[in-house]
Amino acid sequence: MGKKILVGVQFALLNFGPILAFYVVNHFYGLKPAIVVCAVYSIGEVIWAYFSGQELTNLFKFTAVMTLIFGVVDLCAQESFLFKYEAAVTNLLTGGFFGATVFGEKTMIQEFFEKSKYAKPVTPELAAYFRFFTLIWTAYFVVKAGIYFWVARHTTIEQGLIMRTLIGNGSFVIMLLISNLGGRRIFLFLRKLGFFQPKTMESAL
Repeated sequence: MGKKILVGVQFALLNFGPILAFYVVNHFYGLKPAIVVCAVYSIGEVIWAYFSGQELTNLFKFTAVMTLIFGVVDLCAQESFLFKYEAAVTNLLTGGFFGATVFGEKTMIQEFFEKSKYAKPVTPELAAYFRFFTLIWTAYFVVKAGIYFWVARHTTIEQGLIMRTLIGNGSFVIMLLISNLGGRRIFLFLRKLGFFQPKTMESAL
């Protein structure tokens, strides 16, 4: 279990590091320091990847650019209208980014798996399983975007920030736990239903 938790933390930092750093610093110190920390974090990851010979994930590049752009827009905006709906927009864009990889050569979840030190050869069946989990993550971000939109329409900024923090952080941790700690159980359950039948998948998980 400890190994899977470590994988989950690694997944969050390698892919959502910039936006996580932004939200934490913004919560405690404000918008300007959050933008600076996000930029420094992103640059540091680029330097680390260069000297370690590792390639940055596409999701990291996406979240870094998106976080910086929306952070600067927030900083320049004179009114709070955009800020109220920013979380809905960013989650919808992230969901779209995840969903788009389903139609590519590799899904987002498969890309992360192959870059981890626990990676094993990806069979066609395992690739299909990763595609399924990528769709789950896509749906998660789209649903959360809808919830954030409703919150923005029906609450004040202060109330919305509290609800977004509780909903966003709580649901994200739950998704990571499900993906990493429950991945094998979910696979076995789906196999009983007739999905992902080849035995090669069980050993890969």
